[in-house]
Amino acid sequence: MAKLIRTEVDYHFYAVDLTDEQYKLYCDDPDAFWDNDELQEELYDEMELVKTKPVNGDYYVEEL
Repeated sequence: MAKLIRTEVDYHFYAVDLTDEQYKLYCDDPDAFWDNDELQEELYDEMELVKTKPVNGDYYVEEL
């Protein structure tokens, strides 16, 4: 028997405030900003969910 399948995806947006020093590093040398693993871990730990945006679902028929 065939089944109609629906898949859904949501985008989750997270944000964190940068210090003036962090923002200056980003502006002066974006590669150094992104390559600084310690800084990235610190920022990721502080990020907060600010918005979730659902994306239209997708449908397909699965034949068995």
